[in-house]
Amino acid sequence: MYKLVKRWPVWVSVFLLMLLFPSACLAAQFTYKVRAGDSLYKIAQRYGTTVNLLKTVNHLRSNLIYPGQTLVIKTKSSSSAAASKKAVSNNNKTTNSSTNRTISRAALNSGEVSRSDFDLLARLITAEAGGEPYQAQLAVGAVVMNRVKSSLFPDTIRAVIYQVDNGHYQFTPVMNGWINRPATDQARQAASEVLAGKDPTNGALYFYSQGITNKFLLSRPVCFTAGNMVFTR
Repeated sequence: MYKLVKRWPVWVSVFLLMLLFPSACLAAQFTYKVRAGDSLYKIAQRYGTTVNLLKTVNHLRSNLIYPGQTLVIKTKSSSSAAASKKAVSNNNKTTNSSTNRTISRAALNSGEVSRSDFDLLARLITAEAGGEPYQAQLAVGAVVMNRVKSSLFPDTIRAVIYQVDNGHYQFTPVMNGWINRPATDQARQAASEVLAGKDPTNGALYFYSQGITNKFLLSRPVCFTAGNMVFTR
């Protein structure tokens, strides 16, 4: 004689599984503010997710991200709770400051970057070297960052770019209005790299196009060339 076995309804089984193994059933979701030096690959590795999932959740068409950008992080493993806790800890280091804070020497050292200053730097790179090789675009951004770090120039990105010395604009695009043109994706990538410390010039403070006659610039020691541009200290 067979003994009848009582079966649980499916929904009861699922409910019990969620109670016993919540981290295996639910994926954590939280926000993360991009910092200088970040990439989708690094963020994915840090929080146990994938680049493709990051792009899908955030509707990204490329791997390009910029400092100050807010990403939604959706983890897919049982380490979700730990990842969420780590994300909150990391974000607390950057969200206490204003989103419009100007980058200063101290901010550069701490890795804090405002979206507006990032965009300004990328627009200058576009205006000065948009038609030049990528190394020249990196070098233009590096000159701005080197000036911020130097005691010879103002100590913020905005002040460096808009500096007028003895009636002379330091950067021509500010004078002719080209600084207001939108930045290219390539210039944004270059800005992100130089904010993370990239400097192909090894400390250049000036640059010019070949063929100029400015005696001051021509007297400076050349430290890097790229395309039609020369970079000096």
